[in-house]
Amino acid sequence: MRACLDGLKNRLRANDDELGRKGLEMEGLARSLRETKAENRRLQAELDKGSEAKAEIDRLSAELAKEREHTAMLTAYYDTVESQMEALRQRARKAEEKNKHLAQEAARATEAAKASCCTLRLALTDMGAMREAGCAVSDCATAYGDCCARVSTAFALGLLQQNGCEHVARFPELAKGD
Repeated sequence: MRACLDGLKNRLRANDDELGRKGLEMEGLARSLRETKAENRRLQAELDKGSEAKAEIDRLSAELAKEREHTAMLTAYYDTVESQMEALRQRARKAEEKNKHLAQEAARATEAAKASCCTLRLALTDMGAMREAGCAVSDCATAYGDCCARVSTAFALGLLQQNGCEHVARFPELAKGD
């Protein structure tokens, strides 16, 4: 029996040793499991951050697409308007050139009218009497008997009045005669 008891004791020790090894193994596995769970939590947190980053990337991509669309519309509008703007610039240059030309013509006409006024004033003064000059102009217009001479006379009188020859305003009265 002693042998049986010794056999049982040995078996019991062997089982105890086995249980000790299994306990150590379980502790190692529990530690590994805790470490794995911590690693899983860390990886899940990184995954969540990655998901947030992906959502931000998607939002920014959509915003970029809108900006590109807006830029394309602005570019198309600019391309369309550019030719119109160039046409308007050309029209403005032509208008400025025409305005400059007309200003030069007006300046020449004004100078010519002033010179005519001075010449007529001197001529009338030299003649000595406005009435005689009036009759001569009137006779000239009547002698030709055409409308052109009368219109020319009226135009000359108008220019003279505009350029400071106030005495000409009474010229038609003087030209009628007595």
